[in-house]
Amino acid sequence: MNRLEFNYQSVPARKGLLNFLEEQGEENILRRIGENTKAWLEELDLITYLVTDKSLVCVTGFSPPSIENPDFQKIGDNAYFYDGKDNRLEGLWTKKDFDKETAKLVGENCEWSKYRTKLNASLKINKNFANIPPEEFLPENFEQKGERLKDAKKRPIWKVKIGGREIYAKGSEIVISKYYNYARPSYRLTSFSSIHKVTSKREMKITEILANLGVNVPTILGYYESSFEDFLFVDEIKGKQPQEFLDTHRQEIIRQDAEMLANLCRAGYRKGYFEDFDDKIFDGERLWLIDVDECSNLYSLTNINFRQTLLDPTEKSSLRKFRRLQKSVFNGVLRDSIYTYRNTLTPTNQDKENYVKTFYQKLGWKIPCAKKMRDFLTFSKNYQTTESHMSMMMDTD
Repeated sequence: MNRLEFNYQSVPARKGLLNFLEEQGEENILRRIGENTKAWLEELDLITYLVTDKSLVCVTGFSPPSIENPDFQKIGDNAYFYDGKDNRLEGLWTKKDFDKETAKLVGENCEWSKYRTKLNASLKINKNFANIPPEEFLPENFEQKGERLKDAKKRPIWKVKIGGREIYAKGSEIVISKYYNYARPSYRLTSFSSIHKVTSKREMKITEILANLGVNVPTILGYYESSFEDFLFVDEIKGKQPQEFLDTHRQEIIRQDAEMLANLCRAGYRKGYFEDFDDKIFDGERLWLIDVDECSNLYSLTNINFRQTLLDPTEKSSLRKFRRLQKSVFNGVLRDSIYTYRNTLTPTNQDKENYVKTFYQKLGWKIPCAKKMRDFLTFSKNYQTTESHMSMMMDTD
């Protein structure tokens, strides 16, 4: 597998923990922290862990900025906040005064502790595009000249020109659950009960895997990652949605779509709403998968013990059993697609057969005989795809 190679650079993050809270509707954060600093430090530690899986970083014994520095605000008793030019000093500061004996012993009148609420960001640029100035990938810069897509509801997506290329900057999706006021624990200072972040890094990894399997996906230019904000940068693909080419390129789209589905199965992914064409572009020659954020684990419903299957090289039966199950899973995905495509991409029996044959050829499987093909393409009146079944189960109380 060819791995992307990046140039790495550490840059100041634009957003931190307090910015995140303000964006989620928590007002007057600094004033509230100053009123009950100890309790809020515990709350901020919890929120940090919910978002990043890491604790709030504290450094004790760090030399503080000058009290006279206007960027060093006093927000409460022995509580301060710095967000000035010196990135090293950013964060919440607390002061603990020593008694005379301790002060004499340590040679200091007090002890300062700093809690970093905005760690540095990491900028990774594809080495093939090292000529593009790194600052063009910073969100505070590309948002000034880009256009945010209004139909991107789940996460921020910007269209912008960087290094002379039309690209998309795709942010992460953050799903937040909140307590009802009557149900919120008494020790909690915010209403967040859970925070689930689907990072753009995950999309980058899936895009890279699929590219190495031969799927046409956008070129990855770079990746910006901070604790509370990240963006994946990919090329824009010129073309139109495949349904606009069905009158002239149906068989070519069938072939490429079936190969794409086979490669998704090979990679172990199930693509949500694969047959809707919303995340595909056809440029007159190639079919592209332009968005992979809805890819999920193909085997999540099978409860397979991969460790037991693969660990012991002398155990052959479990591996054969897995291959049979794997083929059944792949065939299930294939049947679901053909069933969903019956009124769009594959309306005729010949179209359906061509799709199956291409899928099987891509996997190196023997093409079904005529009788097996008829059985494979026969659906009951109450046939239900896995996706529709999962949607129905999620809507059930």
